[in-house]
Amino acid sequence: MTLRVVAMFVLAVLTGCAGHVHLPGGHDVGMLMDHEIGDAIAASYPQLDVGRAQCPFLLNLSWGRQEDCTIAVDGLPLHVTVFAGQHFAEFKRVDAVFVAQAEETKERRRLRRQYDAEVSVRCDGAPVRLIRAPAECSVIGRDGAPRSVAIAPPGLPGYPAGGTEIDGMPTLEERFFGAGVAAQRTGSATLRGSDVERYIGATLHLLPDGAAREVADAIRCPPRMTVRDGTSASCAVVFGSTTLPYSVRFEEGRGVFVEPEHAAYDLAALAGTVHRMVERRAARLKISVASTITCGNGNVLVFDPGAQVRCLRQITGLRAPDVLLVRFLDEGGTLSVWRKHDLDILNGP
Repeated sequence: MTLRVVAMFVLAVLTGCAGHVHLPGGHDVGMLMDHEIGDAIAASYPQLDVGRAQCPFLLNLSWGRQEDCTIAVDGLPLHVTVFAGQHFAEFKRVDAVFVAQAEETKERRRLRRQYDAEVSVRCDGAPVRLIRAPAECSVIGRDGAPRSVAIAPPGLPGYPAGGTEIDGMPTLEERFFGAGVAAQRTGSATLRGSDVERYIGATLHLLPDGAAREVADAIRCPPRMTVRDGTSASCAVVFGSTTLPYSVRFEEGRGVFVEPEHAAYDLAALAGTVHRMVERRAARLKISVASTITCGNGNVLVFDPGAQVRCLRQITGLRAPDVLLVRFLDEGGTLSVWRKHDLDILNGP
């Protein structure tokens, strides 16, 4: 370890290019990684034992170099790539946490919504594992025949969360739009608004666990829509005063598809996740205070990756609440949570 420190110091002195040399300490990088990644994993999976980040004593992030740090998740090393950021260091997750029971439950709910069928889902292997590609699981429907499905947990780099279509089962488009429209790949498609509304109701996904249909106040589409390549129609899902727009489009070679224009997060669940993250940080500092957290107004927050929302943490006995800035890092709802006061210090004047 001493040789590494000396070598990096000599390198920095010899180059004399302060704009390119970046040698952050591993302890500070590890604290930031706990804040950004470890706390989020622990909040999403309270049943897991999530340890502290482990990094080299000194990291060489000069000239675009990258380093590897790890976080122990139930004793397994979750690898994180560290590279130079705008202020200090940034992270790119290499592994994703796969908790079989949690993913089986979410996939079962998804298939129930999409296919209107009760199925069993089984993901063989270790109950908790770290993966870099979707996990192969099996689905057994009413006919008793096992079918394969690939499931990507939230945070798996390069893959949208959720499972793939199931071979041998009718697609959503066939169920709601008819076999003819579902098979159409050229020209155009004409759809009834009521069919699209039912389709949206079956696929409506609300982070973090997908429960959404009962939360929506209304789903509205035009009575009739004809879409072709280069054109689109619009529908809307109404959650109180919040609206989630949907696009109905047709692409040559792909056919018709209906997609939300943004992601949506259940605000009560968001407050719970943020509270668990904050409590973990307080415990790390050996601070114990009672507090409540509220995020936004209404039931649902509509967001895009990079969007930021304010949550308020009211500590018992204090008049003024603590302002927390919550940023959505991806469409899967991965969160970054900072106290506004701390960010103001980091960003400087």
